Amino acid sequence: MAGMTTPADRAADPQVRETLRRELPGLEEAVPLASFTAYGVGGPAEFLVRAGTTGVLIHAVLTARELGLPVTVLGRCTNVLVGDAGVAGLTVLARNEGTTLHGHILRAEAGVELPALVADVAGQGLAGLTFAANIPGSVGGAIVGNAGAYGESVSDCLLDVHLLEEGKEHVVEPDRLDFGYRNSLLKSRHDIVVLSASFQLHHGHRHELLERIADDAALRKSRHPLEYASCGSYFKNPSREMPAARLIEEAGLKGLRVGHAHVSEKHANFLVAETGATAEDITALAAEVVRRVHETSGYELSEEVRRLGFA
Repeated sequence: MAGMTTPADRAADPQVRETLRRELPGLEEAVPLASFTAYGVGGPAEFLVRAGTTGVLIHAVLTARELGLPVTVLGRCTNVLVGDAGVAGLTVLARNEGTTLHGHILRAEAGVELPALVADVAGQGLAGLTFAANIPGSVGGAIVGNAGAYGESVSDCLLDVHLLEEGKEHVVEPDRLDFGYRNSLLKSRHDIVVLSASFQLHHGHRHELLERIADDAALRKSRHPLEYASCGSYFKNPSREMPAARLIEEAGLKGLRVGHAHVSEKHANFLVAETGATAEDITALAAEVVRRVHETSGYELSEEVRRLGFA
């Protein structure tokens, strides 16, 4: 419609660019996102800023919204697939990494890397997050996706979450966020930003905790195709009794290839990217897996991976 402006129009406005540069020191433009993602694919961020503190994270999000730009907040991008065309507007990398520990209560900012955090508290004889020691990603991302393993999830030990919602900061309890299997309200509400969270830990034996972490790492190395780029398990398990990997394997799809992406021979729920892969290769492969699994078993697989920059 004549007279309407789009986010693309606003991003191209020299005044918008000037405001972003003035308000967000260190602002970068046309930054390839592939190097930040676990998959190693994806186009550029139109604008990008690395938020080293929670204050910068908040300011970046609010600045972009005031300018009418789309804003995307990312952690360590271990469960994200970025489209080949890239991401419009401002991409904010959460790199706020503060932590505090008071007794058995741990507070961590959204940009803290989860494996290092869990290893640190386990080394102090504190349990509660040990299951997550080898789940790559950030605290913020783990909360959004309710990351978990071995029947445990991040939400099980979550006390509260510090959010930026509708331009205001507030702290909410977990029951406000509709946690479920690999899911939460936050997964569909990209306008809400996780700033930090607190967790209830409990006493454990340091040696036993560290041994459990090491055993889990060895198990993952033996079962997962870590020699390839991936986001880990691509599809949600329809149920604990019916894992997605079994359905994919029973459909005869191990080794199925589209372009430079293929279904892992080692673990069928890993859709892995080889050198030269594109996001289109991965999404086309995923679509074919969904189609054939439904054809052979009747199950409709749903993606665990979050897509960005797709139409």
